[in-house]
Amino acid sequence: MAKGRTGQPIRCIRGKLRCRPGIGLSRVENSAPEITQKLLVNAGGWPAMKSAQELHKAGRVSEADYAPPLLSGTVREGNRTLRSGLRIKTASDVENLCTCRESREWGKICGHALAVGLAYIERKNSELRAATKSKAPVASEVVARAGPRFVELGTGDGISLRLHFILPPNFESSWAKQQLMLVTEVELGGKRAMPGTLPVDATYECDTFDLTAIDGLGPSASGERLAAMRMFSREEFLRLLPFLRGHPRVSFGKSVAVNVSQKTHRPAILLERSGEDGIALRLSAEKTERLLVAGTEAWIKTEQGFFPCVEGLPVEFFELAGGPLTMRGERSLSFLAVDAPRLGNWFEVQIGGGLVLPEVRMGTPLFALSVEGSMRELRARLFCRYGAGAKIPLSGEPDSGLALMRDPANQNRILQRDLGAETAAVRRLEGFGFSSASGDEFVVRKENEIARFFAFEYARLKTEWDVTLSSQAEKFSQEVQPLAPAIDIVASGENWFELRYSLASPGGETFAAAELQRLLRSGQSRTRLRNGQTAVFDPDALSDFEEVLRDCEPSQGQPGVYRIDRAHANYLETTAREAGARIVDVRGALKKLTGDGTVYAPDALKEKLGPLGTELREYQLEGVAWLSRLAESGLGGILADEMGLGKTVQ
Repeated sequence: MAKGRTGQPIRCIRGKLRCRPGIGLSRVENSAPEITQKLLVNAGGWPAMKSAQELHKAGRVSEADYAPPLLSGTVREGNRTLRSGLRIKTASDVENLCTCRESREWGKICGHALAVGLAYIERKNSELRAATKSKAPVASEVVARAGPRFVELGTGDGISLRLHFILPPNFESSWAKQQLMLVTEVELGGKRAMPGTLPVDATYECDTFDLTAIDGLGPSASGERLAAMRMFSREEFLRLLPFLRGHPRVSFGKSVAVNVSQKTHRPAILLERSGEDGIALRLSAEKTERLLVAGTEAWIKTEQGFFPCVEGLPVEFFELAGGPLTMRGERSLSFLAVDAPRLGNWFEVQIGGGLVLPEVRMGTPLFALSVEGSMRELRARLFCRYGAGAKIPLSGEPDSGLALMRDPANQNRILQRDLGAETAAVRRLEGFGFSSASGDEFVVRKENEIARFFAFEYARLKTEWDVTLSSQAEKFSQEVQPLAPAIDIVASGENWFELRYSLASPGGETFAAAELQRLLRSGQSRTRLRNGQTAVFDPDALSDFEEVLRDCEPSQGQPGVYRIDRAHANYLETTAREAGARIVDVRGALKKLTGDGTVYAPDALKEKLGPLGTELREYQLEGVAWLSRLAESGLGGILADEMGLGKTVQ
């Protein structure tokens, strides 16, 4: 594993690279580095790079520029245009500047920013090639004073000449030594000679293939336009091959013709199982086909010659040039889920016996919470589990990237962890007042927040999560009781009703709203019950319910008693029940004012509407019933949904 200057591996954390345990770069740069695919991959990871390659391939990047330390550009995403890029202070300090939601919410280095980097790399490479071509004629003019001049065949300005390019007959050995010699010979009148024998003041006519090769070669280190022998590194050789495409006089030694093809080639690749949890990937025709890679260039050498790989071959597959590629554990899962379905873009894929490409599915997490402590300090640990898999501890720093696992119930299925749901669970726990402590532990130390957790949240959580309490925490949870709104209907008339509003414990002990407001002003949200237990009320819920009362425009004839018009009866009753309020209506006043609702039941409503009722869909019947109740109560409303769903008929 690569180490930073501190001796620690380097890992990407929330959009920046920090020196801490993880997977990372080979070194930490002190100055703005050159943008390369390796830098981008290390910054964002393979999943983000794959997304970036798709965006770049689809032509979604419209601008890309690099003025260190800022890489900036624009990316089209649907109907939107996103400003995106990176701040690259060093190779170990990369910050995302993209305006997409993923980056803003999670701080991740996204595919949009990496796509801008890929577009910039492509633009610089194009400029470099253009500069090389534009410099070639200038170099020719400089050398022309001491060397021959080459023009297009058929112009009638010179002597007909043909070039021969000779590669090492033992090419494999030369490639292994990373030194490849190219010998150039000239042919005049059927005889071959060294370029140095040409008169320096002569003009020669060459075909298009020769002129393209001369431009690609450029002048040698000694300034010669055509050198008899030149040495190339692997990357220099692969960059020369595009200039030799289709050339009819390229050979291994002087006798074996070589085809430098203009057509791309997809080599056959075998995907097979390796051990219990491994995947092996290798070229099927290893004896006759060889993957040649260097820098960003990738070619295939076959018995027939050299073929360019399909454009966009991911750099992670460059490892195949050194032999079979074996992946285990998380890397094999990531490969099967993300890379395997896309292999056909660059290879002819063959599946080995015993291997089944798995189905990839988003998993559904089950959450478990363990709580211990007292009213002074409460500690919690949050876990999630997928199916019958092992528990995964969750921390205040949510995981990022692609998280995969085998489905314990089906080994031919890969589950992708629902990181959004996991993060939402962590944020929910933090919303209860817990904050991240050491490791994967959460802690809350404010007594009011601990009391509110036991009074309100614990009961709800038990229905959704697997919650376990220590014996001490269980004891305190039983000593805390929630206070909920209580409404007593004390009188009613033909078009009005009166109520008394308070908060009550499950045991029936009540507290006037004025008394609770006094507690709130002193910074408290709890009080003692007569039985010694602690009663807790929710200030937000209290405020919300009082706002509901104000919406009903009550009049107050005596302290604590509110008279409300019958038009608000339905609204008040529905909202109160949703808030968990206890309604005491001994004489059934609300029922008389709101009706029993049976007239608006689907079957009764269909009968009342006649033939039209049988034509309406279920959601339309619900809309008609809702509008009817509003009209009966003297209220107005707006029916809103998508176009074409039949609001007019409702």
